[in-house]
Amino acid sequence: MIVPSWLATSASKWKTFVANSISQIQELTAGCEWRHVASLSDPSDFISRDTNPETVKNCRLWWVGPEWLSQHQEQWLNTPLVRHPEKLPEQREVTTVKSYVSMFPRRVYYQIFSAIKIAKCSSLLFEIF
Repeated sequence: MIVPSWLATSASKWKTFVANSISQIQELTAGCEWRHVASLSDPSDFISRDTNPETVKNCRLWWVGPEWLSQHQEQWLNTPLVRHPEKLPEQREVTTVKSYVSMFPRRVYYQIFSAIKIAKCSSLLFEIF
């Protein structure tokens, strides 16, 4: 259920390859509803396992699909998608950059530091005398 979770979030959260793929899928399927198909009902899962041609030839799932798919859409299995974007692979690292921009001209700093030096010197002179 990783890919449906990727599809449910912004493509910018993922590393480049995944982000490009997800962005394209989201663009091409805008407005579509994604659902999860359990492995036992998924013909592509069946064929991707170590299966011989004779088994595929006699496999109803491969040729017809899961039985529930021929029913009305309201009767389809509706397995809720569990989304944990913080735990998904291929997540882009977030880098925070903080910067400080001074709005004071340099001479103001020099004046402030000069005033501090004068205050320190004068307090030193008062202590001596």
